[in-house]
Amino acid sequence: MTERAAIQLILDAGALKAYGHNATVGELLGEIESKDELTAFSAGSLAQALGEGADQTLIELLLQRDSCRQLTPMAEWEEFGAFLRRIGPRHDVHDAYLVMLAFMHRAYILTADPQRYASIHRAVRCIPLEEPWGDA
Repeated sequence: MTERAAIQLILDAGALKAYGHNATVGELLGEIESKDELTAFSAGSLAQALGEGADQTLIELLLQRDSCRQLTPMAEWEEFGAFLRRIGPRHDVHDAYLVMLAFMHRAYILTADPQRYASIHRAVRCIPLEEPWGDA
């Protein structure tokens, strides 16, 4: 994995929770790894997924993958503030952060709710994660 590998996919809380229970998540991670590219998620998405009952053991395995990166809003606080000014105050701040990351990295958001992000900016690229994926 090179230092200059590009982030291609951002996992939201629903995608993190689905990890290990939905073949799409694993297939996409494998495809991205095979291209020496990266998958990312925010600390907020990680916390939300765990709060909603994600399997902590599976999340820990995900964190060990060389192709996965955890991103924090503090690293891009100036850009994020400017982005929030442009889109206005009516949006969930964390959702807006994921949209900004998707634009910054020209990445897709893997989510069960694409409309959640499209309502912030219609040009955001999402990959729908079909539910129910259950607790299989």
